[in-house]
Amino acid sequence: MSALTQSPVPTTSLILRSKTSSTSYTYTTSTLNETTSSSSPCSLFKYSTCGLFVAVKETSGTGEIAIVEVGEEGVKEEGKRVLEGTGKVQVADFSPKSTYFVTWERPIKEGPGNLKIFSTSTGELQTSFHMKNPAVPGVSWPAVEWSSDEKIALRIATNSVFIYRGDAGWSDSSNLLERVSVEGVKQFSVSPGSSYRFTTFTPETKGRPAKVAIYGYPNTKVAVTGKSFYQAEELTTAWSPNGEKCIVFTHTTVDTTGQSYYGSTSLHLLSADGSGEDYAIPLAKEGPVYDVKWCPNPLKPFFIVLSGSMPSQACLFNAKCEQLFLFGEAHRNIVSWSPHGRFVGLCGFGNLAGDFDMWDVNKRKKMGSNSTSAAVGYGWSPDSRQFMVSTTAPRMNVDNGVRIFKYNGAGPITKLDVDVLYEAEWRPAAEGVYPDRPQSPMKKGEPMVARYRPPGAGSKGASFAERLRLEREGKAESKKVDRTTALNAKYRPPVGGAGASKYSGGVVGAAPVGGAPVEKSKNAIKREKQKKKKLEEEKRLKEEQEAQKKLKAAVAPASAPADPGADKEKRIKKVKKLLKQIGELKGKGGGKLNEDQQKKVDGEAALVSELKELEL
Repeated sequence: MSALTQSPVPTTSLILRSKTSSTSYTYTTSTLNETTSSSSPCSLFKYSTCGLFVAVKETSGTGEIAIVEVGEEGVKEEGKRVLEGTGKVQVADFSPKSTYFVTWERPIKEGPGNLKIFSTSTGELQTSFHMKNPAVPGVSWPAVEWSSDEKIALRIATNSVFIYRGDAGWSDSSNLLERVSVEGVKQFSVSPGSSYRFTTFTPETKGRPAKVAIYGYPNTKVAVTGKSFYQAEELTTAWSPNGEKCIVFTHTTVDTTGQSYYGSTSLHLLSADGSGEDYAIPLAKEGPVYDVKWCPNPLKPFFIVLSGSMPSQACLFNAKCEQLFLFGEAHRNIVSWSPHGRFVGLCGFGNLAGDFDMWDVNKRKKMGSNSTSAAVGYGWSPDSRQFMVSTTAPRMNVDNGVRIFKYNGAGPITKLDVDVLYEAEWRPAAEGVYPDRPQSPMKKGEPMVARYRPPGAGSKGASFAERLRLEREGKAESKKVDRTTALNAKYRPPVGGAGASKYSGGVVGAAPVGGAPVEKSKNAIKREKQKKKKLEEEKRLKEEQEAQKKLKAAVAPASAPADPGADKEKRIKKVKKLLKQIGELKGKGGGKLNEDQQKKVDGEAALVSELKELEL
């Protein structure tokens, strides 16, 4: 093969789990092609992060979980590994490199551990622990988390976080590396990236504030950073892709201030690298926070926050919490980044109308908008070229199926109706499998993708219903934030009150002031200097004009004889006032006077002479 020959890019694929079966499809040229299908329904399927394995739990037979390999041709039945004793499993997950598979089932009194770790390659049980229900608010899942390279693994227990050798084999009891004592800890989260860091969260109890801390391994004796919060019952963490920053999203079910029916929320950014750069994130629109997501590209340390009463405002921030770009106000509650971080979808799903906008974040331009009804699940294809929306049971028991749109919102280009659909998920892919492709050039004269508009549906003279629609779709224009007005919002501890799903997809409702100045371009600095110089010149001219007026009023009467018909008392008051001002100027103690002030002082003798004549 020639050195210049490139291997073909694999096709994308997805799995649909319905009431009757689980079916694998490949997606090519706007068409879904069925590859494999199970004749038996399944109650669970889970892709590994790399997309090479899928765990399936069929409802027939013993109902145990089987791990099978996945290729372009679909699920491969040969080499299937059945995990014994998993017939009652309710939730499960793969480790980052797909080496291990973690399961949870309801505990049995005096029985073995209900949290189990299996080897993906052999299907053998490695170890087990006891754990409470992960569906209970405040309980972490996955209950065991690995570092990105799987060198270490962490597990939470009562008042402790245990750190293990993640790649040493769990059957060896000596693989426990360290026990970190954290009183009252309920949640933890391991960072991505090459450094070993993790957060711990202790909820508010008995008048004591909630606490978030970040630790680094192997130096776990002292936390790298930590913050305390009031009104923080639950916590959602969002790590930057390189693991250097962590957004902590605290929320409560009840807002004690009475400002929100849905409880209170608070956003802070903590630095895990020891720099001490911790910020309170300045919301572009005050109100509840609906979603916050980092760009998945580690070379682009940006994140988007959706906040404010509907219509909400979406704002792009950098890693110093400086507002970079406002996307405009619209009825949106979900941020969904494409896997490469080039495109982002701002969506109004769940209890909203189903409108969504697709943006090219690199260009800060909207590519198009569309709408879809009854959206429950959503997600990007691993090549960042398609966006899938699904309507699934039990949340929606009618009109189940999937609709696939282009990356710019055009479509739906593919629709598939399913009688009862439980889940729809793209097969993920490892980094580098699909290239990062920019937006395809638009044909000359081709309009931007937009929703259908009835004839005559303009904004002039719009009806009440039309005005509501315009508000729902976004009444505020997008704009670049003026960085010169950024506020310095270094973190300040709150007093008396509080100051997600994967980036590419998720299920609606599943889990859910600025920084230092930004460097300006040379042209921006030049324009700013010119504007400042012009304002200073205008101010100087205005001050000179005012000084000339005062000088004429002070000196002119002294150089001319008093008008015999003038009001003597009024004139005496004015002259005395001027002499008092001159006395104040002379009493400055040697301070330097400007030209106008000096002229006023020089006219003192004339004013004294005039006053004597008036008082005769």
